[in-house]
Amino acid sequence: MKLVSSVALARTREALNNSWDKNGPKDAQVILHMMQIGNEQFDHDPLLCGTNDLQELSKTHDIVSRSKTELWHRTLTHYLPL
Repeated sequence: MKLVSSVALARTREALNNSWDKNGPKDAQVILHMMQIGNEQFDHDPLLCGTNDLQELSKTHDIVSRSKTELWHRTLTHYLPL
């Protein structure tokens, strides 16, 4: 699957057509132009790439880190003054 950035699409459409208004056929032409010049992104499936486990570990680390920070702030602002 290939992805085209909506911001890049809008800027390219404005540069090519000298207008910012949306027009379906013109947008399709601009998308094809962007794909021809290679201005696209590729969608990578985490299961096929083997990065699913790393993403899950990263999410777990983020949750634990946020909980630790939240508990620290609660202790400093509420329980310590009591």
